[in-house]
Amino acid sequence: MAMNGNYFFKRVIKAALPYSIIKIYRKYKKGRSALITTLPTKVRLEATTLCQLRCTACPMFSNSFLGKDYLKIADFEKFIQNNRYVKEIELSNKGEIFLNPDLFHIIKHAFENNVKLTAGNGVNFNSVSDEIIEALVKYQFRFMSVSIDGASQEIYSMYRVNGDFNTVIENIKKLNACKKKYNSKFPMLK
Repeated sequence: MAMNGNYFFKRVIKAALPYSIIKIYRKYKKGRSALITTLPTKVRLEATTLCQLRCTACPMFSNSFLGKDYLKIADFEKFIQNNRYVKEIELSNKGEIFLNPDLFHIIKHAFENNVKLTAGNGVNFNSVSDEIIEALVKYQFRFMSVSIDGASQEIYSMYRVNGDFNTVIENIKKLNACKKKYNSKFPMLK
């Protein structure tokens, strides 16, 4: 049975921390004495479960158990507000983060709250607007791993089905030009 995508993202926000840590943190906030060794400073939130490609090795291609939705800016703001100790968030996992229509606001809000964003699990970089490319640099998105399987459209399309190798390369060039314009090393690329 497939879950409603909105339900999934609400569960992600609530389940970002183990219950025992949340319980200890609540006691700590209320002034009770509690032993807190470490609260997590880095977490992973799913920016979206949407993807425009149909890659042969991707589990999202055949599974719909997560639902199809994206992380809303209101939920992201609430998460940041309720978890001030989180300093870094990995946004990539199953979907293509650049299909999230709230991504610009997520990137900006994270920057304004001193939270570093990464996409180390990978992006396909096929559908990214110039506005988002500039936001990645301007708001210091820290790191992205761009998934490129092959050095030509012929080979690339065998793995990244419906993807366009030349578009990805052009988007990387745009990103690098923007980094030069802002004299920034971010986002670092792999």
